[in-house]
Amino acid sequence: PEQARARAAEVLAEARRQAERTARETERVLRAHGEMWDDMRAQMDTVQDSITTLTGRAAWVPQ
Repeated sequence: PEQARARAAEVLAEARRQAERTARETERVLRAHGEMWDDMRAQMDTVQDSITTLTGRAAWVPQ
């Protein structure tokens, strides 16, 4: 019984560590994707401005 409790505590501790690692990695990936989205959006804004300048009218961009 005592061995089973000790083993259960070890398993729970490892599961918590893994959950924390997964949460940190998920946050890192979401941050990176958010930054890439911001960069892409800025590039698209620049392209849209260039089209407006070249044609004299705004480009249609779906939202």
